[in-house]
Amino acid sequence: MQVATGETVESTVAGAKSIFERVFVPVDFTPSSHQALGVALEFKRAFGSRVCVFQLAEEGGADEFLGGLGAPTFTSDLVRNAMGRLHRFLENVAPAFADDVEVRARAELKPTEDIQAEARRWGATLVVVAARFEGLLRSPAEKLVHKFDIPVLLIPAIQKESALGT
Repeated sequence: MQVATGETVESTVAGAKSIFERVFVPVDFTPSSHQALGVALEFKRAFGSRVCVFQLAEEGGADEFLGGLGAPTFTSDLVRNAMGRLHRFLENVAPAFADDVEVRARAELKPTEDIQAEARRWGATLVVVAARFEGLLRSPAEKLVHKFDIPVLLIPAIQKESALGT
């Protein structure tokens, strides 16, 4: 039986703390996303983590309608609008941290792959994501875990949100 030395324990703890250096949080503005952000901000408070919130921008019904009237919808417009939503989200949900959290958005093409690519581009060491389980099929968050080489912390959906089917 080998006994761990103080040096071994310290290196293990230092390695574990490095997981919390850069925390990436994909959000969809659900109550569970609020919880995921709260967890990331707690890591920021406890470990001095850098935090980035991220949203996959997508066209809504109004965008399709306006496009049909000749109003152009460009990817850059979608991303800029998503960035604005993220800033407002932070100001409403965590005003004390609004200036200390980085925001990023990307136009949605392939959700799982786009989240992974943006997390890697930002240099994430941990991804904190809200997970909604959809019956027998895997949730998007589960798919993310299976394809990711960065640690992922799944925050279960809030019960009320799950009961509503969102």
